[in-house]
Amino acid sequence: MTSDPDVVAGLRSWPPDDQTVRCPHALFAELRERAPVYRCPDPTPEGVHVYVVTSWEACASVLMRADEFTNDLEGLVPPHVSGAFPAPEPETPTFYHAQNIFFSDGEDHRVKRSWAMRLSERQRLPTYQALFREEIDALIDAVVDEGR
Repeated sequence: MTSDPDVVAGLRSWPPDDQTVRCPHALFAELRERAPVYRCPDPTPEGVHVYVVTSWEACASVLMRADEFTNDLEGLVPPHVSGAFPAPEPETPTFYHAQNIFFSDGEDHRVKRSWAMRLSERQRLPTYQALFREEIDALIDAVVDEGR
């Protein structure tokens, strides 16, 4: 783990800048290579130290230790980030809501995590290829239709 601000330029505190939020791939690639468990050097305005976990092994470890790690990200997901995720239902206004696995704890989280881990097992992923293609095509079509 590292919190050396020189290791990952542009991520002294959470949330990252708007440009990184729009396209976080380079940041995540750098984190995976240089600091797969990264502690932002500066806390949030609320005084919370944020850790960004990017390696498969570290993510799996965190997910399996719900008694040590919380998924309560309320106040840590800024509006410009939460607005980047489409709501799953028309009445759900933002990314943050109690039904989302990222924001649940305890038994509710354990059940959702168990289900999600089974769905994302490497040997199962090829079975979702058609669904992925359909969803990706729909997302690309929407971007083209919006002219961006």
